[in-house]
Amino acid sequence: MLATTVNTQRPLPVLEDYELSPLYGFIPHEVPLERLPQSYYQPWENIADRLIELIQSKKLRDEVHQLPLLDVDQLETVREQRRAYQVLGFLSHSYLWGDKDKPTPQSLPAALAVPWTRVADQLGIPPILTYAATDVWNWTLKDKKGPFELENLKTLFTMTGTPDEDWFYIVATAVEMAGGAAMKPLLAAVEAARAHDATTVRRHMAEALTHLQRVAGLLSRMFEHCDPAVFYWQIRPFIQGTEHNPALGLLDGLAYEGVNGGERKQFMGTTAGQSSLFPALDIFYGIDHDPNPPSSKTSSESANGSSSSSSTASTTNDSSKSLVARKNRHPLLYKMKQYMPGPHRAFLDHLAEVANLRDYVEQYGDANPDLVQVYNASVAQIQEFRSIHIRVATRYVVMQAKRGPPPSMALTSNGQPSGPATAVAATTATPTPQQKQQQQDDKKNKTQTHDDEADTTKDGAGVKGTGGSDLVVFLRGLRDETTASKFA
Repeated sequence: MLATTVNTQRPLPVLEDYELSPLYGFIPHEVPLERLPQSYYQPWENIADRLIELIQSKKLRDEVHQLPLLDVDQLETVREQRRAYQVLGFLSHSYLWGDKDKPTPQSLPAALAVPWTRVADQLGIPPILTYAATDVWNWTLKDKKGPFELENLKTLFTMTGTPDEDWFYIVATAVEMAGGAAMKPLLAAVEAARAHDATTVRRHMAEALTHLQRVAGLLSRMFEHCDPAVFYWQIRPFIQGTEHNPALGLLDGLAYEGVNGGERKQFMGTTAGQSSLFPALDIFYGIDHDPNPPSSKTSSESANGSSSSSSTASTTNDSSKSLVARKNRHPLLYKMKQYMPGPHRAFLDHLAEVANLRDYVEQYGDANPDLVQVYNASVAQIQEFRSIHIRVATRYVVMQAKRGPPPSMALTSNGQPSGPATAVAATTATPTPQQKQQQQDDKKNKTQTHDDEADTTKDGAGVKGTGGSDLVVFLRGLRDETTASKFA
């Protein structure tokens, strides 16, 4: 039997045990609920039905103040819990950021804060609008009998009412579906590596590669229907968090009324870094994002399981220590992991104990060059995705931050962009000179080389993402570490 790097005895994770789909990975196989079925929860759903209208009329806060305090005990399934978490999340962020002419509230009313916190605890996720709420669970099918493909997907919620926001979320959902389909064959490859069956390892890795070959192309489609100015000045304010936000008056976070005595909480905003997909791929392929990984057994020892009982005990101890070390060495990746649904985090932890593909390819690649080829091709697809992610971040965040809002999205008196109705107009009106420059920049960026990217990365230093990171610098580090994982 082939041993893995950390634990050769533990069974491999079963996808369904961690709420993963064999077909779509972290995207649920069952289409998310479009409404909670219980009449008890219709006060939430009734506001959700009119969310964009209430934001634009600036009546949302008044409606929220009339909400009753509801319990979450009547939620009977995980799908219902996800729906409740999502509804309360979109209502809460709209309450906080939807009226840009008034100061940011310092507290979230108990009618939102209490049930949101309780259902978030049930799901093992913070009470803030996370990537799970905006992308993993925020979709349905246009044609209920049609395929789970980008053209047949639409969102359940937006806060601006723009097609740009719908596209921004749904492209990420499609990426998750395509990449998530690689989870099942990759687990099969790990099982085959345990059995020292190189032919089967390669076959399953090749199957996974066919799914990975789709993800970069799907992300590049972001540019088709999501205008960078609309994203940065209209959509992004709604998905910001309650930390790193002193400019909006949240010096020490947001008070959640009725929760721990109204304790103030600080949470990062929605970010793709909260996706579980690419951390899972990093684990499967042994892509290391630690600048100084802890010392371990040699690859030969790891792949063969040739260690004494004393060294096995030592490895177990080192494993628990390395989890702490990883937290300290890459705190942002560790922090983002806390914003994933609890079962998905548990899957990543289980996977980290049993993943063995890089060790196997390193040991047996000389005798099986096809293994090295398919491994490198797979890592190259992840590298390409991360390169496109850098271009997206540059165009949608860095360049917008440098340029400032176009006239149609002028800042309001409290320093925030004007309301979502303007965003709709901005996508249809005659382009201003600034928008024409944006279009020229977009055309240039479509053919941007990595040398050009280096210049924009330098210009983008210090520009923060919604997660609080130095955005492009952080993403470029992930991409370069991915590149370094390929075998020569």
